[in-house]
Amino acid sequence: MRSAVVGLLLASLCASSLVADDYGVILDSYGELELIAGLGQVEDVNGWLPSMEGTNALHVELSNTHMTMADAAGNLYLVDKESHSVLKMTPDGNIHTVAGTHVAGNGGDTPQPGTSVAMSNPNGLYVLPEGTAFILDRDNDKIRRLDTNGTIHSLIPNTLDLAAGRGLWVSSDESTIFYTASSVVRKWTETAGVSEYSSGFDSLGNIDVDPTDGNLVVTDRGANRVYRVFPDGSKELVAGDGTTQNHGDGGPATNAGLEQVRGIAFLPHGGYFLATQRDGDIWYVDTNDIAHEFIQGDGSSTSLPYDRVCEPRGISIAPWGDLIITENDYCVIRVVPRELALSDVAVQPSADFTMTWYSMPSLDYTVEFTEDLVHTNWQTLSVVTGAASNIVTSLSDTNAAGRVSTFYRVGTGP
Repeated sequence: MRSAVVGLLLASLCASSLVADDYGVILDSYGELELIAGLGQVEDVNGWLPSMEGTNALHVELSNTHMTMADAAGNLYLVDKESHSVLKMTPDGNIHTVAGTHVAGNGGDTPQPGTSVAMSNPNGLYVLPEGTAFILDRDNDKIRRLDTNGTIHSLIPNTLDLAAGRGLWVSSDESTIFYTASSVVRKWTETAGVSEYSSGFDSLGNIDVDPTDGNLVVTDRGANRVYRVFPDGSKELVAGDGTTQNHGDGGPATNAGLEQVRGIAFLPHGGYFLATQRDGDIWYVDTNDIAHEFIQGDGSSTSLPYDRVCEPRGISIAPWGDLIITENDYCVIRVVPRELALSDVAVQPSADFTMTWYSMPSLDYTVEFTEDLVHTNWQTLSVVTGAASNIVTSLSDTNAAGRVSTFYRVGTGP
């Protein structure tokens, strides 16, 4: 799914101006909504046919998908709730079963091949960049760990009652897991086991951690609100006014109507996306806590979802920046690809020339320049890795002065 994206830089901008115009940069950084998996022809499909194995993901009827996440190699993992399995979409667009037997059951807890272990209505998923996947096996009250070699075991064989468990988050070193069970957030560590982290919610949706302060942020679907949760279990309202009316575009996030808000996904600088199940909207909350309606959804669960989002359950950010949207009722996966702005600019620098762009952490960006007006002789200026703490990245060409009609571009490799 990941492909090379190359853009010519429009101008030199300082990092502070980009952050101040956070939503403007977001709009410039993302492309058009794309369907990448699922036929979407029948609502509430339940079943998996052997003929689907290894075929193109666009030719497969998914079964109440609830969450999709990507690893750094470009694979997408889908928790396909009512086929009781986890599927893997490889970069060639084909789909494969990696966990579950497609028949509800309660498989063993010791290490064994993922496709030999039965699960029952898995409802949550978290994937680390190297491809290790964690599965919230809801009706079995377990959290399972799927190795990159395809072996699965029960990391938490008894999570207590998961009830309507949906949200799952795992730290990069696997030492801490947060997950939801109806009105409660629970925490697991290897030394302390399972404990209650925070309670008193209505009906929790999904969860993520704010990379800027390390605090958990949860969507409360039943309350139409989003909360930041602190280590002492207390919570702070950060988005949603509790109403079921769609309103508040361009205003404070706490004044926005977010009916059945469910999905949440943070960008590295602290801005985040939200998905509302009922309206099918995708919102963006910027670093000044202003809510913006990023995608206007279908608003119902009755029309085929080819051009609008319908009943989203989960959203996530791919390591290269794409926004991944998982729809449940018509069982399709969409992406909004992250792109670099395309603009053909020649500069005649009289001094150092500085270029600035939005990056993703740990992704390598190649910066090139050319003085050739037909753009056939690109030279590499530098390779820059996106910072972990800031998605605004800058690079200066200290030898720019004196060149004529110099073109610059920056892009990622395949």
